[in-house]
Amino acid sequence: MRSIYQLLLSMLVASLGFVGLNAQQTGVAGRVLDEEGSPMIHANVQLLQSSGQSQAVGVTSEKGLFNLKTNQGGNYTLRVTYVGYITHEEKVELKAGQTLTLKDISMNEDARMLQSVTVQAKAAEIVVRNDTLEFNAGSYMVQQGATLEELIKKLPGAEIGTDGKITINGKDISRILVDGKEFFSKDPQVAIKNLPADMVNKVQVLNKLSELSRMSGFDDGEEETVINLTVKPEKKKGLFGSVQGGYGTDDRYMAGLNVNRFDGNKQWTIIGGANNTNNMGFSEMGSEMGSTSFIGGGGGDRRFFGNSGGITSSSMLGANFSAEITPEFSSGGDGRYGYNDRAIETTRRVENIVEGGNTFMDENVSERSFSHNGQARLKLEWKPTERTELIFQPNLSMSKVNGFYNDLYETVNASGAMINNGFINQTTTGNNFRFDGDLDISHKLNDDGRTISGSISGGYTDEEGEGIYQAALQNVETNQKQFNDNTNLQYRLRLSYVEPLGNNYFAQAVLNRRYSRRNSDREVFALGADGQYSVLDNDYGLAYSNEFTQYRIGVNIKKIAKTWDYTVGFNVDPNRTVSYRTVGGVEQDKLAFNRVNFSPMFRINYKPDRTTNLRVDYRGRTIQPSINQIAPVQDITNPLVLTLGNPDLKPSYSNNLMATFQSFNAKNQMAFNVGLFGYYTFDDIVSNTHYDPATGVRTTSFRNASGTWMGNLHSSLSVPLRNRAFSFRLGMFNQLYQGQSFINDVKNKALTFRTRERLTLTYRNDWLDMSIGGMFGFYSVNNSLSAQSDARTYDYGGNYQVAITLPYGFRIDSDVEYNTNSGYSFALNEWLWNASLSYSFLRDKAGTLRVKGYDILAQRSNISRSATALAIEESMTNTIGRYVMVDFIYRFNIFSGGGSRSDYQRSNIGGPPFGGRRF
Repeated sequence: MRSIYQLLLSMLVASLGFVGLNAQQTGVAGRVLDEEGSPMIHANVQLLQSSGQSQAVGVTSEKGLFNLKTNQGGNYTLRVTYVGYITHEEKVELKAGQTLTLKDISMNEDARMLQSVTVQAKAAEIVVRNDTLEFNAGSYMVQQGATLEELIKKLPGAEIGTDGKITINGKDISRILVDGKEFFSKDPQVAIKNLPADMVNKVQVLNKLSELSRMSGFDDGEEETVINLTVKPEKKKGLFGSVQGGYGTDDRYMAGLNVNRFDGNKQWTIIGGANNTNNMGFSEMGSEMGSTSFIGGGGGDRRFFGNSGGITSSSMLGANFSAEITPEFSSGGDGRYGYNDRAIETTRRVENIVEGGNTFMDENVSERSFSHNGQARLKLEWKPTERTELIFQPNLSMSKVNGFYNDLYETVNASGAMINNGFINQTTTGNNFRFDGDLDISHKLNDDGRTISGSISGGYTDEEGEGIYQAALQNVETNQKQFNDNTNLQYRLRLSYVEPLGNNYFAQAVLNRRYSRRNSDREVFALGADGQYSVLDNDYGLAYSNEFTQYRIGVNIKKIAKTWDYTVGFNVDPNRTVSYRTVGGVEQDKLAFNRVNFSPMFRINYKPDRTTNLRVDYRGRTIQPSINQIAPVQDITNPLVLTLGNPDLKPSYSNNLMATFQSFNAKNQMAFNVGLFGYYTFDDIVSNTHYDPATGVRTTSFRNASGTWMGNLHSSLSVPLRNRAFSFRLGMFNQLYQGQSFINDVKNKALTFRTRERLTLTYRNDWLDMSIGGMFGFYSVNNSLSAQSDARTYDYGGNYQVAITLPYGFRIDSDVEYNTNSGYSFALNEWLWNASLSYSFLRDKAGTLRVKGYDILAQRSNISRSATALAIEESMTNTIGRYVMVDFIYRFNIFSGGGSRSDYQRSNIGGPPFGGRRF
C-alpha cells in the first residue's frame, strides 16, 4: 500500500509542476443565456472549420459557460444549438496562444416550434433531452388539490409502492429536486405527499452523478436516478402556496399547509400536515435503518393491490431552503419532525417448501406502532476560485418507536392434520440515532482537464432497543426480556487524479479506502422467582464485533467524441474481514478472512442528437453480510423461526449490467424508452434452513452460494394520435429472477417470472379530460425442490377517469378502477369508485370547496403475495374503507412572475468538469 500512496503523491507533485510548463492554448470562451438572461445548461457548442468539420465540441456548464480549445489559430464558425431554440452561429478569428472571450450569447426560442404547439393545442407529453426524460405535467389529469404523488402515478413507466418507494422505468428514485435544488434530501416521500401537483410545470427524470464524479468527470458507480421538478413560470418569483382542511365520515380528517418563496437564487418551503387517511408524508427512520423490532412477513418478490396496509394517523412539520449567499458560496438544507400511529390487522397463509411435502401455516396478526422521527440536513458549497470547489454535507437523524405485535398461528400438513399451533406476543421500544457527513473537494490544475479530487465520508449509527418477548409453541413457552445495542462506525476515503492525454482522451487513477466497525450487544433476562426479568440468560446473550476494510486501486480511460463517449477501467479490490465475539459469556477466537476481487468496468454513451440516447454500463461491487447473518447466537423470540448467524460468511460479489435507450421524435411527438438491467452474484448470502415437518419449526442460518441472478426488461411508449387531442401510452415491465436457498441441506432454486403491462388512451379538450386503460399481470414461480410449490397467478384490471369542467367554477371528477385475479387463495374481484364535485370561487379561483366520496362501493381490499425459495406467502391486511369528506383549499400567489421557459437550465445539478461534453 505504501508504494501506491507514493505513486499518487508523485503524480500530484508532477502535475503541479506541469502547470507552469504548459503553454497557453488557443481557444474561445463565452456564456450562453436565454431571452431573460438566465444561463442555459448543456447547450451544445461547436467550433467549426471553414470546411464544416468540427474542430472542438463541448456543452455549457451550470452557469452557461463554455471554453473550447484548439491547437491552432485561424478563422472558425462558432455554433450553439439547443432543442426548441434557434441555432446561433457567428464567425470568430482566433490568434495562436490566446483565448478569445466573446460577449454573452442570447438564444431565442424557435417561433416555428411555438406555432406548431399552438396549432396542435397540446405540448408534447414526453420529451427526451440527452439522458433526461421530461414529462409535461399538464398532460396528465389529476384532481383538484392533488399532491405530487397522484401526478407521478400517471406517468408512463412510474410506480409507487406501498412503502412509498418510487420507480420509473425500473429505476429507483432516490431523491427529488425542485428547480435543481435538493428538496428534503433523500426522502422523496416528503415531496410526493406534500407538494401540490398544480405547481409543477415539468417532471424530469435524470441520472445525477455523485459530487466526486461530477468534479472528476469520471463515473464512480454511485450515480442516482432523481426527479427534478420545474416550477411553473408564474410561480418563479414571489410567495405562493396553499392551505387545505377537511373532515368526513368515520371521523376522517386532513389538514395541510404548503408555503413557498422563490426569488432568483433563493428559495424556501414550509410544509405541514395532519391526517388519519394513510398519508404519512415522510419516511420513518427506523424502517430505513432496518431496526424495527417487530416480526413481519417479507422477502422475495412482493406485490400489493389497493392502498398500503393498516390505518395510519400522522402529522409532520418541515422546512427546506436553498440560497446563493455570494457568487462563490451557497447553502441549503432542511429539517423536519413527524409522528406516526399505525394499526395493522393481517390474515396470512404461508406455504412452506419442504422436499417431503409442503406444509401450510395460517396466522392472524395484530400490531400497533407509535413513532417520532426527526431529521436535519445542511449543504454548503464554496468555490473560492473557478478551479477549486468544496462541498460539505452533514446529516442528523433521530427517532423513537414503540408498540406491540400479537400473532396466533396454526400449521397443518397437506392432508390437513395439525402440526403445531401457538402464539407470539411482543412489546418493544427503540431509539435510533445517526450522524453522517460528506466532504468533497476538487481542484482543476489547468483548463485541459487535469484535475485532482478527494472525498471523505463517514458516520455513526446507534440503535438501542428493549422488548418483552413471550411465545408458546405447543407446550414449549418462551418468556424473556432483551436489551439490544447495535452501533456502526464507518468512513471512506477516495482520491482521484485525472490527466488529459490529448485528442479528447483522459486517464484517471483512483485510490479508495473503506472501513466499518459494527458492534452488536444483546443481554437477555429470564423471568425470576420475584416475577421480574432478573435472571441473566447467557445462552442467548451476545457481544459481537465485525471489522471490514476494503481498498480499491483502479485506472480508467475515457474518450470523448462529438456524439459519443466511453470509459473503460480496471480495479483491484483487496478486502479483509475480522470478527470478535463473546458467546455465553466466553470470549471466542477471532475470525479473519482476506480476499481480492478484480472489478473491470465499461460504460458507453451514444448521443447522435439531443433527443436520442443509448447507454451501456457494466461494473461490479462487493456486498457485506449483516450482523444478524454472521452473529453465531440463536434468536428464539419467534419460536417458529429460529435464527443463527454464520461467522464464516464471506462478502458476496455482484456483476451488474445496465443498458438504456431513449428517443423522442419532435415531428410526431412520439417518445420511446427501453431499459435492461441484470446482475449475477458470486458467493451470494443465502438462507440455510432446516425445517422439522413434525413440529413446523424452521431453523435458519446462512451460507455462501454462487448463481443468484436477475434480469429486468422495461419500456414505455407515448404516441399522440390524430390532432393530438388523443394520446396512447404503453408501459411494460418484465422480470426473470433466480433465487436460491438450502432446505434441509438440499439446494432449492426458485425461478420467478413477473410481467405487468399497462395500456392507456387519453383524450383532452377545453372542458373534458378523460382516460381509459387496462392492466395485465402474470406471475409464476418454479422451485427445483418441489413441484408442489410451483405457482401461477394472473392479475387483470381496468380504469376509467374523467374530469369535466363546468361553467361558473364547477368541476366533476370521477375515477373507476376494476381489479380481479386468479390463482390466489384470496380471491379479488373489486370495483373501486372515487368521485368528487368541486366549486372554485374567489379572485382568480383561489378557493375550492369540494365534496369527495372515497371507495363509494365499499369494495377496497389489500392483498399481497410474496415468493422465495423457502416459502410462498399470501396475506390480506386491513385498510381504510368507504368515507365521504368535505374539504376546502385556498391557494395564494403573491407578487408572482419573473419565470422563464428555461426552467431547468438555471439549476445547478452540475456541468462538465472540463471543456468537453458532460459525461
